[in-house]
Amino acid sequence: MLLDTSAGSIACTAFCTIINYKEGAADDTLFSNVKIELLLKGELRLFVNDLIERYADYQAASPDEKDKALEDNAKTAEEFFSIIFNVDEVLAKKEWLQERLNAGCVLDDDFPSQCLEHAARRMKHIESELKARDGLCLELDVHDKDLPRKRDLAKKIWPFVKTMTISTGHPLLRAGISFLDLPGYGDTSQLRNAVVNRYRATSDYEIVVAPHTRSLSNITLERYLGLSLEKGAHRTMLVLTKSDVSSLSQPLDQITKEAAIATVTYHTRIARRYLGEKGMKILATAPREYLAWKNSMRRRDPILDIQKCGIVELEHQLSSLPAQTNISSYCRHFFETLPQLVQKACHINAKHDEDQRYADMRQESKRQMPFVKADLQSILSDLLNEYVASPWSSREKANITKSFTKLIDSDWRRSIVWAGWAKMLRENGIPMNGKYHGRNLNDELLQIMLPYIQDWNSTMSSRVDLFTQSLQRPAQGLLRLISQHIDESSAAPGLKSQAHEVLEGTVMNIEAARTRLLEELRTALKQVYIRYTTEDDVLCPVAKEMQRRYQRANESLFAEPGPGIYGRQRMVLEEEILHPWREYCWEGTNEILDPLVDNIQNQIVSQLYGHWEHSCRNFIEDVDAELQEFSRSLDNLLMPDAYLTDEHKKVRELLGHLVEDFNASLMQIQHQLRAAAITNT
Repeated sequence: MLLDTSAGSIACTAFCTIINYKEGAADDTLFSNVKIELLLKGELRLFVNDLIERYADYQAASPDEKDKALEDNAKTAEEFFSIIFNVDEVLAKKEWLQERLNAGCVLDDDFPSQCLEHAARRMKHIESELKARDGLCLELDVHDKDLPRKRDLAKKIWPFVKTMTISTGHPLLRAGISFLDLPGYGDTSQLRNAVVNRYRATSDYEIVVAPHTRSLSNITLERYLGLSLEKGAHRTMLVLTKSDVSSLSQPLDQITKEAAIATVTYHTRIARRYLGEKGMKILATAPREYLAWKNSMRRRDPILDIQKCGIVELEHQLSSLPAQTNISSYCRHFFETLPQLVQKACHINAKHDEDQRYADMRQESKRQMPFVKADLQSILSDLLNEYVASPWSSREKANITKSFTKLIDSDWRRSIVWAGWAKMLRENGIPMNGKYHGRNLNDELLQIMLPYIQDWNSTMSSRVDLFTQSLQRPAQGLLRLISQHIDESSAAPGLKSQAHEVLEGTVMNIEAARTRLLEELRTALKQVYIRYTTEDDVLCPVAKEMQRRYQRANESLFAEPGPGIYGRQRMVLEEEILHPWREYCWEGTNEILDPLVDNIQNQIVSQLYGHWEHSCRNFIEDVDAELQEFSRSLDNLLMPDAYLTDEHKKVRELLGHLVEDFNASLMQIQHQLRAAAITNT
């Protein structure tokens, strides 16, 4: 299915395909939910400008410079223009477009604004045609035979499509795996790169697919493997495809067959020897041979047997991916959740009378619980303001500003000539080809702020545990007081013992909630840190901030054309980075711009604050729920036998036997899990 619905190998015209589980679907279901996500207005503008720039590069190149990459970019841009101008339905538009592309540089005149206008108009038409809401088109229960048609529809409007999601049934999907089929490497589109990077950041495991013959020599493949391996070698798999080379599809005698198989085995061994040092798993696959085995109408058996095709091993590797997560969930279930349920069932069979001191304790704890929740909510803002620090002080901000000035006035002026500078302004500081390809002005700005962000991350990491301890203190105080009252009570020893059991369970559950909170806070901190220390596409923080500043520096209103424009543009850009004109019309709105260093600082603090606040409010709700459950459990211990009917007593007796048998089985399973854990270590 993944092969049938893949976006294709031409990365510039492809889009992300997500295949995930359809809730409640059978493994062999014939019906899937299909969702198409369209580009946002700002993303569409970025994509239009990007493709115009690609075509302008092709026009500006001399005949000797027009290599295959430039020609491919030009073809992609022409297809892009054809779609946004809808030339297939309006013949006059087709003739006009061809004349305009042949007339001169597409950056001149009003062609860019015409593209933006027609793209926006076409987008509205597509949204209406697809019945999209907020950029999303959702169709439920699409039959498998109709999926290719849906796919073809998305391909026809590829400039407007960000992702296509297919939700269906399959054992791997049901086990918790979602597949993200990303456009192939080598994409020269800034927006596609950015979208792919966003999805790569969410993935737990990456499978890099490359032709068998390209695995040892392709520089782009090496680069992408390097990015994947940043997650860790244990989270990366290289799948060498097309090992069933074309010669294997021809009729062969037995000796030649054996030679062909030996050749595949030899090249696979060489690839594993060379790339195996990276520590990742490497599989060689022959999809065509595997599909031939599945064809019951085949005239002859494939050359490679079904095991040597590699697909069975790939399926096995994919099936094992969720195993560790599932085992961890099972362990929590058997060692934490079920023992607490056993304990609650036992409490039903043990009822007690209470004394006045115990009754006072129960009533007082009920009265205090709403105050505990209110206390937690009231101290949350103070704790967040106290613990969420700014990434730099006023003095450090001044140092950053000085470094920005030196970078712009000295480094950029010396190292970038005028033609390259103009191209960088148009391409948001990240030229996708040409002399300065590989350079990233946004990342150069980030490198100045990076040491301060790294120090901030270390400081915040050291504060997380203390922050959570401070947050749960009101609940801890109440539980300690309740424990003291239970000890001082003159109630029956059995009641006091079981009350302590309930209390210990509550303490354990609240501590587990704090552990979850710790993990969430650390994850949020890591996400913010990675987000603001990564500048590899146009949707990264500094790049997004700089888009408006590059645009202003490139406008004749701010930098007058003519001799010396390079210096004037650089001066405008420096002003926009350090002390921008505060009011600026951006995409139809009067937006307030602040210095770059202030905006990045405010974004870091506000994003971490928001993530932490959300997690903490969930924690407060968890604590309140545990306290309420504790109060109910205390009440449930207090129903004397005199109030029970004979039927109730019989049910309690039966429950006692069931709990005893269940507990014995539970202990046996726990023993097996412990033994398995020891064996695997």
